[in-house]
Amino acid sequence: MSHPLQMTAPELLTTAIMTSTPIIIVEGNDDISIYENILLSLDLDFKVYASENLKVISSGKAGCVGVKHSLEVIEFNSNGLDYEKHILGIIDKDVSVFRGDDNTLKGLFVLKYYSIESHYITKEIIPYIVNNLTLISLKSFDDKISDIIFSNILEKLNDLYYISLEALRNACESEYESLFRYQPNSIHSIRQHTNFERDREKLEEKLEDLNIFAESFNLSKNIDSLRLIAKGKWILEDFISELNQELNAISNLCKSGDIEKCQFCINETYDKCLYIMKSKNEKNNIKRLLFNNVNISELDYIKDRMQQLG
Repeated sequence: MSHPLQMTAPELLTTAIMTSTPIIIVEGNDDISIYENILLSLDLDFKVYASENLKVISSGKAGCVGVKHSLEVIEFNSNGLDYEKHILGIIDKDVSVFRGDDNTLKGLFVLKYYSIESHYITKEIIPYIVNNLTLISLKSFDDKISDIIFSNILEKLNDLYYISLEALRNACESEYESLFRYQPNSIHSIRQHTNFERDREKLEEKLEDLNIFAESFNLSKNIDSLRLIAKGKWILEDFISELNQELNAISNLCKSGDIEKCQFCINETYDKCLYIMKSKNEKNNIKRLLFNNVNISELDYIKDRMQQLG
């Protein structure tokens, strides 16, 4: 028997049914490990494939286009079989809901936020990150820290909301003259552009119109709306950068007594504070830790859908 990656649509569906091993088709290489970690947490032995690797079925197409094309080919060749319990395609919401795109394809599961990365922008993840990058235990962790850090991060993400709103309007209105677009993968590259300060000033002049546009989609300046409209890689990049800075400041909060002091700060041995970061720059470790943690409530609805397979 050939490998699933070389199978035709009927062969893939038959294999999934006969082996009782459902198959999940995702957009790209970034998604595979995240969804495999989710399945591992559920003790489910499913297979996860990027659409572009199912070359016979997807014609080598990647992204949401590849996932949708794969499902269309599978349905066309299903001979009336109900394949939804055996094959599931997962795509990011991105801007499709705002443009009125048709995502009603059978077997297609659309995320509730812009991308899978967006789900990790949550206060719930902070104790886990702090526990892994400092010497403080979860038992001794002061819950006030999560509130302080997340509140500070959201305040610093203020401009990302309007940059994303401007990009969203450009994606929805073809004639709109936009200052920012979704095309760059890095928000850092946007902010480092020579014209950024000029464009940000122009953006300030557009805020009233942008707020009216946001209201038409029930969007407002809060974390839920930001997770909906900010490109996943943008919000993740900003979140990790700001979180890294906030983590480096926790030991000062402990020393000053703004949070419950660790035992070393109580004894004024501040250089041994349990909240001191193991390294000043932990951006790469933060990203790794984020995606390794699938025990956050924002992922529960994805887990529920996966458990309906088989």
